[in-house]
Amino acid sequence: MRWLLRGAWLALVSLAAAAERGAAQEPQLATLVQPLAFSWEACRARASSALKEQGYSGFLESGNGWTAHARGTSASLVCVPQSGRTVLVIVTAGAQFVKESRRLFEAIRGPESPPKASHDSTPRDASSDAAGSGWSATATTLAGHTGARFNFWCPPQGVPAKVWGDSVYAGESSVCTAAVHAGTLSLRAGGNAIIEILPGQPFYGSSTRNGIATLGGGPAQASFLVVKREP
Repeated sequence: MRWLLRGAWLALVSLAAAAERGAAQEPQLATLVQPLAFSWEACRARASSALKEQGYSGFLESGNGWTAHARGTSASLVCVPQSGRTVLVIVTAGAQFVKESRRLFEAIRGPESPPKASHDSTPRDASSDAAGSGWSATATTLAGHTGARFNFWCPPQGVPAKVWGDSVYAGESSVCTAAVHAGTLSLRAGGNAIIEILPGQPFYGSSTRNGIATLGGGPAQASFLVVKREP
């Protein structure tokens, strides 16, 4: 765990140093942490190749990985050795931060390591919105990243959107609104909502907490839980 936290910290430091952003601008980051059955050397090689294949440039080496830029997005990739495997930490910021995080992970993982996902049911009224920042953003397109964590930016003065579930939420739920329901942020202040992707479930319960009434229903292709920060 110490190596993992250090890897995530190195990724954040590298990204913050490389991204040219105003001090007053709110951070918009996506963080993906995923163990891979690759050696540290193979992880670094795959990370470098993935960045180049995806059109990234301006490479800065951070020891365990690289930081680079493309399409208005900055990405930092760090490979952390851990007990015979390697933990990949991807931190992206900018215009397409969530899309780029998924795109880079798919390129690094490759076709020989299929994701652990539940595709045995069709989601109800699946949202067509791309996952990202904003109160309408959902986790629908993150199906297949079971166990990975993502950071969504929820602007202040938010307008709540539909949420299905109670503690475990259907992927098509509003991530930011689910975070209010879970008690990790508020509509007025907004903030960063960190979620962990889970397999889809056949049914989701409902409840009212923190002024948010969720809906029951199902099934869905993916689920998520809101990660609560330690005090």
